[in-house]
Amino acid sequence: MLRILRRCPSDRTDALEIEYVADDDNDEELLQFIPQAFPNLRRLNILRHRRRETDAVPVVRPRSFCPRFYTRL
Repeated sequence: MLRILRRCPSDRTDALEIEYVADDDNDEELLQFIPQAFPNLRRLNILRHRRRETDAVPVVRPRSFCPRFYTRL
């Protein structure tokens, strides 16, 4: 997913939805890249799936990779 997103950064994108299979090797790098590549995002939806049902996939809070995406309703 990171390789794909690196090809299409845009300051015009205001909404982004991505769906991918979790990869422990670059999950954190992917989540840190998104706000840099898409600085004007107002809405972000991430669907992250496990590779296998038995795999543990840690929950990532929005504040941990980009505090400005976190808003209170």
